[in-house]
Amino acid sequence: MTEKKPDAAKLVDKHAPEVPKKSQATALVDLAGKLFDLKVTPEGEPFGVPKTAPHLVRMLRGGRTSLRAELARVYFTRCSAAPSQAALADALTVLTGQANELDATPLHLPVARHGGGLVLDLGNATGQVVVIRPGGWEVVKASPVLFRRTELTGVLPYPVHGAALGELWELLNVAEKYRPVIAAGLVSTLMPDMPHPVTALTGEQDTGKTSAMSMLAALLDPSPAQEAYS
Repeated sequence: MTEKKPDAAKLVDKHAPEVPKKSQATALVDLAGKLFDLKVTPEGEPFGVPKTAPHLVRMLRGGRTSLRAELARVYFTRCSAAPSQAALADALTVLTGQANELDATPLHLPVARHGGGLVLDLGNATGQVVVIRPGGWEVVKASPVLFRRTELTGVLPYPVHGAALGELWELLNVAEKYRPVIAAGLVSTLMPDMPHPVTALTGEQDTGKTSAMSMLAALLDPSPAQEAYS
């Protein structure tokens, strides 16, 4: 006679403690750990670096580009439900505490010194930067340093080899004797940790001063704020 197997459900120990389900806050913290490398600035501001390229820094709190907003978006995509504000707040508190235990990592905006040269963030969605060294430069996909971006970060024109500075003067109404001053001012914006001169163009009305200033700013600092006032 075949022995009847016991019901598997009856073998469960009724007195065993139940495994608690993850709260939204815990799930958000776990999600952050899977998607980002948590870091903190020397000023104590936590941020995350995506573990997959491009490595665009996301500050823990902020606007649409913050790690908080990204966690909410990914959570909704995976769970088909929006996390509560309380859960997000609790998760950020935990992440802040974890970040405070880490060594500080500096962030730069939008240029940094590195390896005897400079690194310039192009501000685009791919995370490309220009590495400038004595004698040349190149565009690379993975930045050797971390850059912080804000709502005012614009996308720089993609640099190309073979251009000449003389082409700039064909677009600007600047007297020849002042051109070295303008060129030096532009180069100085690529030098971090130093005082920068303020460029001021003078001339009669309708000589293109406003257009010239907008063009100069767009070369190295194409901020959306400037577009709003142009």
